[in-house]
Amino acid sequence: EKWKSNDRQLMMEMATGTGKTRTAIGCAVELLKQGKKLCIIISTPQIMLSQQWRKDFEDLNIVVDRMVTLPGNYSSTEWKKQLELIMLDLSDDNIRSAVVFTTHTTASSKDFINRIKANKYDTPILYISDEVHAIGSVQQKNAMLNEYEYRVGLSATPERMFDESGTAEIREYFGNDSFEFTIADALHTINPVTNAPFLNQYKYCPIFVMLTEQETKQYSAYSRQIAILRQQENYDPDELQRLYDKRAKICKDAENKYAALDDLLEELDPPLIQDTILFVSDKQIRRCFDIMDEKKIRRAKITESESAERIVNEEGESERQELISQFRKHNIQVLIGMKCLDEGIDIKNARIAILMANSTNPREYVQRIGRVIRWTPGKEESLIYDFIVVPDSHSGGAYGVLEKEANRAQQIAVNAVNYEEVKQLFAEMGVLFDAN
Repeated sequence: EKWKSNDRQLMMEMATGTGKTRTAIGCAVELLKQGKKLCIIISTPQIMLSQQWRKDFEDLNIVVDRMVTLPGNYSSTEWKKQLELIMLDLSDDNIRSAVVFTTHTTASSKDFINRIKANKYDTPILYISDEVHAIGSVQQKNAMLNEYEYRVGLSATPERMFDESGTAEIREYFGNDSFEFTIADALHTINPVTNAPFLNQYKYCPIFVMLTEQETKQYSAYSRQIAILRQQENYDPDELQRLYDKRAKICKDAENKYAALDDLLEELDPPLIQDTILFVSDKQIRRCFDIMDEKKIRRAKITESESAERIVNEEGESERQELISQFRKHNIQVLIGMKCLDEGIDIKNARIAILMANSTNPREYVQRIGRVIRWTPGKEESLIYDFIVVPDSHSGGAYGVLEKEANRAQQIAVNAVNYEEVKQLFAEMGVLFDAN
C-alpha cells in the first residue's frame, strides 16, 4: 500500500527472511492484474539469486507470457538477442508481459541499457533491484534508468558504508521513501500465517580470541601510521584505506582463531554441528578444512570458484545449488563461505553461524546472521558464535581493538535473547554498551 501511494516507487528496508521477495512479487502482481502491457526487470548481485527469484515466480504460479534468465556473464552475446526479442515482441503486441531476471552487472552494462532505451513504444517497466545497496557503486549506478516507471528497491541494509552520496542517489531514485521492517520488528511481530514470529529467536555467543604479541605490535604500528597520515593536510585517501585494510586483516586472520574454532567444534560435536555456516576469509579456508577433516565433519565451501551456472546433475542444479541441496539434506554438515553466502541465499535449515572472519561493516554481519535466523517449522533457537579479538595483554595492548569489536557485538546482541548477559560480560571487560 505504501508503494502504491508513493507513485509505485519505494525502498523496502526489510530484515533478511521477512519476505522482501514475496512483497516485491506482490507489487508485480498488482500491475499485472491491470491487464496492461508490462515488462518486469529483476536484478540481483549474483546469478544464483536470479535463479532463486525465478523459482519463486514459478512456485507462486505467476502468469506471464515470457520469462528469461540472462547469464551472469554480461559479455556473452546470446542474452543480447534474447533481450532484444522480448522488447520487440512487447512493442509489436506479440506478448503482453515478460520478466527478465538478471544481475546488477548486466543491468548496468551499455549493451543492456541500449536495448532498454530502444523500447520505442514505451512499454511500462517495473524495475526490482534486490540487495539494492550494490547499485550505488560507480560501476553499477547506471542500472538506475529513468525509463523504469515503476521501482522497488530491496535491502536489509541499504546504507553504503563510507558512501553517503551513493546512498542518497539510491534513495532518491526509489522515491525518497521507505517501508521499514527491522530485525526487532520481525522477532516481536507474529506472522498471522504461521502464528510465529517472522524470524527465529537467537542466542549470541561471543568467543574471545587474543591477538599474539606480534599481531598486537603490528596493529599498534598501523594505528600510529593512520594517525600520522590523518594529521597531514592533503593526505592520500587511498593510502589511508590501504592502512585501514591492513590493520583490519590482522584481526580478521588472527592466528589464535584456529584453536578457538577447534575448541568450538569439540563443543558442537555431531549431530549438534549440523546446519552450520562458517564465515571465513580466503586465507582461513584451507586450515578450517584441515580442522574439520580431523574431526570427520562433512564440509563444503561456496566461494567464487563454485559455479552458479554450470549444471552438474540430472535435476538441473548448478554446482552451488547442488551444495546447498546437500546441506539441506544433511549430507553436508557445515557450509564454509565468504562473500557468496552473504546476500540473499535462502537456506532455511541453517541454524548456527560461526563468524570467524568479520569486519566493521554492519551490512556484512547483519546479512550473515540473516542466513541463520530465517524462520521454518520445527527449527530450534538459532546460535551466533562471534570471534571477538582482544589485544595481547603483555605487549602494551592495541588501543581500540576491543572497542571496535564490541560495537559489532552490541549490534548483533541487542536483539538476542541473552542480550543482558552479553552486556554484563563486556562490562566486566571494561566496555560499556551504548544505552541507545
